[in-house]
Amino acid sequence: MENGVEMTILEKKYQAIEEFTRRLLASEVEDSIAKIILFGSVRKGEARADSDIDLLVLAANSIDRVTEVCLDVSFETNVALGESIEPLVYCLDTLRFPDSYFVYYNIKTGEEIYSMDEERLRRAESLGYLELAEEYRRSAQNCSNCGDWRLAVDGAYNAAELCAKGLLLLKLEDLPTSHGGLFGKFGELYIKPGILPREMGRALNKGLWLRAQARYERHAQIGQDEAKSMLDLATKLIAALSNELGI
Repeated sequence: MENGVEMTILEKKYQAIEEFTRRLLASEVEDSIAKIILFGSVRKGEARADSDIDLLVLAANSIDRVTEVCLDVSFETNVALGESIEPLVYCLDTLRFPDSYFVYYNIKTGEEIYSMDEERLRRAESLGYLELAEEYRRSAQNCSNCGDWRLAVDGAYNAAELCAKGLLLLKLEDLPTSHGGLFGKFGELYIKPGILPREMGRALNKGLWLRAQARYERHAQIGQDEAKSMLDLATKLIAALSNELGI
């Protein structure tokens, strides 16, 4: 009898999860939903009748709007089925870069309820790299305008590297974890086939060295020319990634 009661409780919980997911994916933020992951007592099969349903919702963009819609859908699901759903919305980036052990653990051990297909998921993540690269590029230009050459070089290189990662994500399931691996794959997939010019690969490799000089070598001569060369590289790579994304 006890097992029967537990199954009935879990069935109700999963019915509510299914309804929440259906409503969310029929909403205006459908294209922003990368993954929905179940964790907590329902995931463990230990839920009581009054237990909340804990969900991680990973969003590719528009985090604030996705949060608002998730809360609305949670309320409507509760009204319809009498089950409380607690959605926690995080950026898709947390898949690769968890910002807490809580997030890391529950992504790793949770039950995946929904996921974008792999190609869309990688494209969404690549687009996120592009947006961040554009932000770094603007900040680097502002630093250059103020004569803060070291900060300009640092920021512009970050923009360039983010674009290289974004380009690789369009062709790889996982990113290399070292700079050597990153540059090697970038050369293999974009330079050797002639998709991007060889000079761009060389400039990216030199950019890593120049960034280290700007960050750590107080006697290094970092000036307007160095800042300009890195800003030019960042601009070209932003254009290349935008072109590959078709935007």
